[in-house]
Amino acid sequence: MYVVYRHSYAKPRKAYMLKDISKIIGRTYTDFLLYVAKHRRAVVVQFDSVIGMQSDEAAILTVTWKEYDFQLGLLIRKGDPSSALSAIRGLMARFTDGEARELLGCCLCDNGTEFLTFYCIEERGGEKLCRTFYAGPYRATDKAECERCHEYIRYFMPKGKSMDDLTQDGVDEMMSNIDSAVRPSKGDRTPYELMERRFGKEIMDKMPARKIGKRKVVLKK
Repeated sequence: MYVVYRHSYAKPRKAYMLKDISKIIGRTYTDFLLYVAKHRRAVVVQFDSVIGMQSDEAAILTVTWKEYDFQLGLLIRKGDPSSALSAIRGLMARFTDGEARELLGCCLCDNGTEFLTFYCIEERGGEKLCRTFYAGPYRATDKAECERCHEYIRYFMPKGKSMDDLTQDGVDEMMSNIDSAVRPSKGDRTPYELMERRFGKEIMDKMPARKIGKRKVVLKK
């Protein structure tokens, strides 16, 4: 049974803007297309966010492995780039440099303010881990796979429902159910099964989402 736990967001909202436009150079959606055309085996991971009410302080940042429909949710302060960067780095910290390169080789994000410093995830300790790119403005089709996976989140969190009472444990439980649901479009396999087949059990055991038996999956609160 999925349970929502209370979480408090006391930090006031701030206005953010990209101060260094040069950070976009080489990271546009056109650059992304050129990169994947040249690196056809690159693992593409899409980043976006899901909101509840406009007045919410919290939002869910989603991380989606495009090929497998596997999606994680990271609880952040809505629209806050420092919160998003910290959440993504926290996820990456679960993995060694080699594992992070394998999992997150090519990262494509939304144009929301929470991703203003997205390019900062490319390196860790002076080592290059991944490439980052930005989708086109107002182009949800540039990352259609993560948008489609968001439909499952809406089973739990319909539009207009506040996210301010969520905790990361609650979000992880929600995503565990979603990633363990059978997908007819994937040959009646689950996203978790597909990821485990591709990356192995050792890596998947480090993921915040866990495997749930198919008969025990719950897709609504």
